[in-house]
Amino acid sequence: MTRRISIAGFVLLIIVFASWFLFPSNQELTLFLPPIFFAVFIVTNLSKQLQFEWGAGLQADERIAQALRYLNNRYWFGAYLPLSKIVVNNVLVGPEGVQVFATRNHPGQISCAGGKWRRKASIISRVIGPIPPLGNPTRDVSEAVNAVRAHLDASGCTDVPIAGAVVFLAPNVVLELDNSPVTALTLAQLEGWAARRRNTPNEVLSEDTRNTVQRILRASLPDSPPETQARKK
Repeated sequence: MTRRISIAGFVLLIIVFASWFLFPSNQELTLFLPPIFFAVFIVTNLSKQLQFEWGAGLQADERIAQALRYLNNRYWFGAYLPLSKIVVNNVLVGPEGVQVFATRNHPGQISCAGGKWRRKASIISRVIGPIPPLGNPTRDVSEAVNAVRAHLDASGCTDVPIAGAVVFLAPNVVLELDNSPVTALTLAQLEGWAARRRNTPNEVLSEDTRNTVQRILRASLPDSPPETQARKK
C-alpha cells in the first residue's frame, strides 16, 4: 500500500511540474500548485519512511538487544528514553560507561568521508524507491550523547564516560569509512563486540556508579518501557 502511495505521489509530482511549465500564465494554477506540490512531497516521503520501517521486520531496538545478548548482568540496555527534549533510542550502561546507538536500516554500499555520509544508489531509486534518505548519523549520535550527558549532569551524576556509535542493521550493508567522526558498525560487528566484552570488560565504572546511572536512566522511562536487562550466561 505504501509503495503504491509513493509511486502515485511521484506521478503527481511530475504532473505538477509539467503544469507549471506548460501553463505559466495561468494564475489559478500558479496559486494552487505550490501547496499541492509540497503536500504531495511530504506524503510521498512519509509513505516511503513507513514502508521502509515496516518492511524491516523486528524494530531497531529489538535487533540491537539481540546483538547484545552475550552481555552479562553487569550491563543494562534501555530503549526510547525521553531525555532533554529528544528520545534516545538505544542506551547501554556497563563497566565501560554509557554507550548510545543510533541505527540505520539502509542496505547496500554506504560511505563516510570526512563526516559526509552517502549511500550508493541510482537517481531513479532515490526518487521513487522505498528507501528514504540516509540523513546524518553523525548528528544523531552527537545529539543522543549530549542528551544523556545533560540528563546525568542534571541528576548530579557527572564525569561518566559516554560514547556513541551508529549501527547499520541491514545484513547486506557494506561500510566504507574514511576519517569518520563517529564509530560506525554493522550489526554483526556489534554482536562480536558484545561477545568479547562478556568476560573481559574494560572496567571504568564501579558497580555503585553503574547502579546509580541505571537508576537515573530507568526513571526517565514510561511505565511500560521497551527495555532489556542483559542476563548472565
